[in-house]
Amino acid sequence: MPDAVPPVILRSLLLGLAGGSRSTLALLGPTAAGVVRPPGSPRVAAAARTAAAAGIAGELVGDKLPVTPSRVARGGTLVRAVAGGVGAAQLERSVPAVLAGVLGATAMTWAGYGWRRLSASRGLPDWPAAIVEDAVALTLAGVATGVVPSRLAAA
Repeated sequence: MPDAVPPVILRSLLLGLAGGSRSTLALLGPTAAGVVRPPGSPRVAAAARTAAAAGIAGELVGDKLPVTPSRVARGGTLVRAVAGGVGAAQLERSVPAVLAGVLGATAMTWAGYGWRRLSASRGLPDWPAAIVEDAVALTLAGVATGVVPSRLAAA
C-alpha cells in the first residue's frame, strides 16, 4: 500500500485550489491566517494580517464587478498558477508543495471558469455563482491554513 500523501502537500493543494478561484487567497491567506508572520513587533504582524485580509476582501468584491476580466484572459491562468505556487511555498518550501499549489490553482482556475459559464448558460446572474465560488475558496483556504478545523490540522 502506498504511503499517505503528507498533510503539508494536501494543504498546499488546497491552498492552490483556493488561489485558482481567488488568487489573493493563495498569496495573502497564510498571512491573514497568521501562518506566516512578518518579522518585527506584534503590531507589525497585526498590521500585516489586516492588510492581507483587506486585499482578500478587495478581490472578493472586485470579482463581482462587470469590468473584471475573465480569469483565463491574457495570462490570468499563469498568474493564478504562480499565486498557488507562492502560497504553497509559504506553507512549506519544497518542490512537491509548490507543485501541488500550482496544480491546484491551475485546476481550480478552469473549474471555476466552467462553473461560472455553466451558471450563465442556465440564464442565471453571475453573482450567485460567484458567491458560491467564494464560499468554496474561503473554506479551502481556511482548511489549508488551519483556520477551519480539519483532520489536516492534527497531522
